Amino acid sequence: MEQSTRNKIQNISFQKLYKPTIFSTDPISTLNSNKITCPYANRAVISLLEAGVDFEEILIDLENKPEWIKEVNPASKVPALRLSDGKILAESVQIAEFIAESYPESNLLPLDPYKRYEVRTFLEFTSSLGPLLYQLLNLAKSPRDEKTVDEKISQIVAKLRQVNEKLKEHSNEGPYFDGNHFSFADIIPFTIFERINIASQIVGCPIKDFEGLDCVIEWAKAIRARESYKKGVATSQEMYESLKSLLKRL
Repeated sequence: MEQSTRNKIQNISFQKLYKPTIFSTDPISTLNSNKITCPYANRAVISLLEAGVDFEEILIDLENKPEWIKEVNPASKVPALRLSDGKILAESVQIAEFIAESYPESNLLPLDPYKRYEVRTFLEFTSSLGPLLYQLLNLAKSPRDEKTVDEKISQIVAKLRQVNEKLKEHSNEGPYFDGNHFSFADIIPFTIFERINIASQIVGCPIKDFEGLDCVIEWAKAIRARESYKKGVATSQEMYESLKSLLKRL
């Protein structure tokens, strides 16, 4: 890695920015995030914490976005990472991967090409969790149809059992995708998994069938116990309230 690229991240020293004039004159790298309502922003925050980057979050009210956010990301989405040279990074997976590659000593991404292939294959496999989350939340907007809700929960549990098998196949040495080693492969899908678990409570049908989910349960326990997760992710109650609020915008 070029030293100049590393310095752009190492020199992150965030300022709290609330006005576009302050933002436009600020030369320092900036992460815009919302750790309460956005599982995608959580990915960036956890990655930064795991990499040991010194940073400060700027929390964005997604229901009342400031006009200046467009100067950071024209799509007005979070997360967005601004480097000290003014370059803007968007999209949570790409930001997390950029951090992992900028800090190879964090071991968030394996150095071996085949192991990277395995990570990306797992992420592709778990990418359907996102649509399942929003499908479940949409059911909460309509008059309760127990059959439809039960069918969706069954579909989610079936997918989680497949994830369980992938975890079991890939590692028998520890709770994470790469055994005892926490990585990019865990960060990306887990922030969605957490919201699915809470969304099931919101629709009044919490997941209760844990048969065949032993690896997923241990995976979840291990990730929740990490300092990066405790510092970078909202509490379960905050997630619950934020998802309830999100329903108004869906």
